[in-house]
Amino acid sequence: MFNRYLNKWHQIPSSFKTFFFRALTLFVIWKSIYLLFLMPIRVMDAPLTQSIGIGTAKTLNWVTNSVSFTSHSVVLKDQTETGIKLRTQQAVYYHQNNIVSIEDACNGLELCVLYIGFILCLPSTTSRKVIFSVVGIIIIYLVNIWRCAGLTLVYLYYPQNADFTHHYVFTFVVYAFIIWLWLLYTKKLTIYAESN
Repeated sequence: MFNRYLNKWHQIPSSFKTFFFRALTLFVIWKSIYLLFLMPIRVMDAPLTQSIGIGTAKTLNWVTNSVSFTSHSVVLKDQTETGIKLRTQQAVYYHQNNIVSIEDACNGLELCVLYIGFILCLPSTTSRKVIFSVVGIIIIYLVNIWRCAGLTLVYLYYPQNADFTHHYVFTFVVYAFIIWLWLLYTKKLTIYAESN
């Protein structure tokens, strides 16, 4: 039985195996660094979540031609089995009413890492990887701000559609942009399907 699976493994093109091992290695390294060091002290999450909230409020003020939207950091206390745990969010307000709260999970950091990880796993020139990484991160950041701004307007004017819009519509839009960027990146790449 083991030999059967080993034979199947040898039939997989070497380019796919290289991609798979690179992706797995990057995933393990990123998750280890993030979960053990970066997430507990919010070294990347705090400024990113805050800038998404501020960008959302500024975008909404620009779109609505007003100054009614603001963004503030809010510290929440969650009761857990081990005691009280503090959790920070970036809240978007409309006339002092909290409409949307942006948590670290929604700041787009994982999307940027996923996007860059895919680019790093495919063969290409260093300059192409750098250009697509930098431009892609900027686009993902801006799309995430527009996503949060759109969600704020939905929560404000169409609250009955908020859950569906949040979990499906805007999620689809963000991933569609990422896939579009990946397609642009792979357009001129030559990936050889060699077998060992």
